[in-house]
Formats: sequence, structure tokens, C-alpha cells
Amino acid sequence: MEKGDRYEIIKPLLIWKKIQKFSDIFKFIPKSPVAENLGKEKGRFDELIKSPCGLTFGKVDKLCTLFKLTIDEMASLIEPQCSIDKKIDRKKQDVRYEIIGPVFKEKLIKSFEDILKYSPKSVIEEDHGKKGDRLDYLLNNIGEFPVKDLFVIATLCELTLAEIFGLVKAQYKNEDKS
Repeated sequence: MEKGDRYEIIKPLLIWKKIQKFSDIFKFIPKSPVAENLGKEKGRFDELIKSPCGLTFGKVDKLCTLFKLTIDEMASLIEPQCSIDKKIDRKKQDVRYEIIGPVFKEKLIKSFEDILKYSPKSVIEEDHGKKGDRLDYLLNNIGEFPVKDLFVIATLCELTLAEIFGLVKAQYKNEDKS
């Protein structure tokens, strides 16, 4: 296999279920060139392979391009390796999160920022443990949003990682254009 073709095997391996989680990719391709493409030091990239929730959305998007995967396909590989540090207590959860899933399914939420129309930023900040300044920064630089944080927000909103990635991707495209 020629060097330039090495990433083309990922999609067929995913389709044939030879790859079922992010770390499986690196059974078939070397990690050093991928780490280099992402601008990551090899040791740090080894950590990200074990726990891809440490990636930022911008890096996930770059991996999608590199491996020729959709954002949904990449989410399907990352989600099995994601976990939440603390258990989410649905009884204590703000009721406004329950709005997000149905409103999303009705296509009234088209980007990540649209979530804030239904669940105020202050609620997300409190439940998510992010200070207002940090959340504002991430909302304005959506590519820097850590996957781990997106996973928590997705879980609170009863969305899948693929669904939240789709919302972030819509906002990320608009951010790139401006």
C-alpha cells in the first residue's frame, strides 16, 4: 500500500465492522503520521487514542477529512470510548433539557448555539461546571470545544454524540466562513 493511500482503508474497515471504536483505527494504520497531521506529540496522541474525548471538535473534523469519514461515522467510533466522570441525576436535572431532544428532532435546532434558546447558558454553565467566560470563548471558537464537554452536554440534552457533532459542525462551518 502506498503511503498516500493508507487512510483509505478506514472507511471500508468501518463498514465491515473491523473498526468499532476510535482506538481500533490504529491496529491498521501507524499513529505517528496521524499525530503529526494533528500537530500532537506522540505521547499525548497515545493518550487521545485511549481517550478520544480529550480531542477538540476541530481535531475531530480534521480526522474526518483525513480518514474520509462523515462526522456521524467519527462520532460512532468515539462515543464507545467516552464516559462521564459523575453520574447525571435526571431527577435533579433542569427540566429545560427535556425540551432539546424533541425540538431537535423537529428540526428547530440547527446549530449548537440554538440549544441556548431552550436551555439558558447559565443552566449549562452550572450543570457542566464551566465558567461563563470559558463557555463564551468555546461558543465563539467552536472548534476548540472538547469532545468530553460536548458528550456531557449531549447526554444532558438526551442527544447522541453524532447529533451534537452535527450541530457543532453546522456552527463550525459558519465560523470558518467568517
